[in-house]
Amino acid sequence: MLQGKFIPTRRTPSISTSSIIERIVKGYRKHEFDKKLEKMGCAELIAQDSNYNDTVGRDDPGHDEQQRSR
Repeated sequence: MLQGKFIPTRRTPSISTSSIIERIVKGYRKHEFDKKLEKMGCAELIAQDSNYNDTVGRDDPGHDEQQRSR
């Protein structure tokens, strides 16, 4: 793997970068990558003490209140 090198990548039409990042963050918060990270020798990247609750959505009335309390 190249480290410290920028690799230009063509954008795929109809694939949103934001949705890809959202999927990665959600997977990380749900510990979906922990075993793979450990197997790759990157245990320091494991989502420790993540108790993220994604059941409250942006459209829910309590969402704004939950965000303010953090």
